[in-house]
Amino acid sequence: MCSFTVKADSKKNELSFHCRISPPFDPRTSPDGHHKYRPFIAIFDTGATHTVITQDIVEIFKLKATGVTNVYTANGKNTGASYYVNIALPNDKYGFVGHRVTRQQLPPGTDVLIGMDIIGLGDLAVTHQNGKTVFSFCYPSRELIDFAGALPVRLGTQKRRM
Repeated sequence: MCSFTVKADSKKNELSFHCRISPPFDPRTSPDGHHKYRPFIAIFDTGATHTVITQDIVEIFKLKATGVTNVYTANGKNTGASYYVNIALPNDKYGFVGHRVTRQQLPPGTDVLIGMDIIGLGDLAVTHQNGKTVFSFCYPSRELIDFAGALPVRLGTQKRRM
């Protein structure tokens, strides 16, 4: 189980945090393998279906591509090499083991983009109380968070008002 909270003293436009990445290894057969992890700056992106790493991470770990994946971004469709890595989120020793990621260019200062392939396995809450951004994530999902007080909204069934 993994859970963490990030607090900012101002309203933030991105959900950034430190994660750790390593080449893929099985912690059951190499329990001391946590030394292989290195820290990187990550962002959560709920609009991304999959997790992305940069070329820098590929080069640091000398990762070998396992295939090519179609990638759809705001700039259109392109392809990217895919790799397997271990991803440890804050407060997590091993995290997501042998997780498939794609190599793409990311904004300066960002090394890892965590997509819905990981976010969708847990619970994410974001608040902006008093102009300060706080976000919490836990994996696996623990409970239903319902800010609307049990008013159901089904995706695709709501009509837009113009």
